[in-house]
Amino acid sequence: ESSTSLKLTDTGVTFNVSLVSNGNTCLSHFFLVGGGGNALHYGGAGSGYLNYITRGYSEDIIASIQVGGDGQTTRVILEGKVIINATNGGDSYRGALNQEFGGDGFSGGGGKNANGGSNGTDGKGHDGGQGKGEGSLITHSMKQFVLQAGEGGLGDPGLGGGGGGVLVDGAGPVKSSEQGEGYGGGGSRCCVSSQFGLPGIVLIEVETVP
Repeated sequence: ESSTSLKLTDTGVTFNVSLVSNGNTCLSHFFLVGGGGNALHYGGAGSGYLNYITRGYSEDIIASIQVGGDGQTTRVILEGKVIINATNGGDSYRGALNQEFGGDGFSGGGGKNANGGSNGTDGKGHDGGQGKGEGSLITHSMKQFVLQAGEGGLGDPGLGGGGGGVLVDGAGPVKSSEQGEGYGGGGSRCCVSSQFGLPGIVLIEVETVP
């Protein structure tokens, strides 16, 4: 059995990746993280959602891949059809009674004054966003990459922290302490640059079936 891998992190471009069979039957595994949500108000934004798919093939194919930036979906297109999406985390928002809600996501953004969630859990605080991925990171294990949950961003007085994203081999995009850690981490409105979510990622592993 032979295998190869690829990590894609650049946003705003379309990658055309050749999946070569060399006459063999192969399995391609795609792990996606959507872009983090943006902190439009004083709650923290949710982190980008996760998705995973395995596709078999015996002839060469080309996968077109778009990595989501802040507030954007990550997607994989095979033979002109979108086969898998990982949607962006939810933006923070203000309620009808001026509540400052954290955005939903893989991990929820923190409510006002509270930290963001981590590893798929809800954001902290009374008005934290819903985390909708608790336990899912374990099911998306990859052979050649180590996936770990990033910490939720820190809540400051009057501000919520962003929801935590995903670390790959222990690393993620550069961030402030208030943004969620890892790819797809949610934004926090502590300053202009930090209110935006962090970019997503696509991981690909290809293995030859014996």
